[in-house]
Amino acid sequence: MDSTEQPTNEIVPPTPPSEEAPKEMKLVDVPIDSPNTALNVIVSFLNLAQKRGAFGLDESSKIWECIKVFQQQ
Repeated sequence: MDSTEQPTNEIVPPTPPSEEAPKEMKLVDVPIDSPNTALNVIVSFLNLAQKRGAFGLDESSKIWECIKVFQQQ
């Protein structure tokens, strides 16, 4: 066996996305036009507070338990 070919490791630059990702709206700018929207915004604020470390583990667990009740499956 004559193996004279060397494998090449080509680096292909990533192609830029053709469409820009939609910009996310700040929670404070979301219009509250229904009870469902209001609940979703409250849940989003709770998630934000959790990411910032505002709750203890037991509190986080209880909040997550409550959120799961309202999430669609």
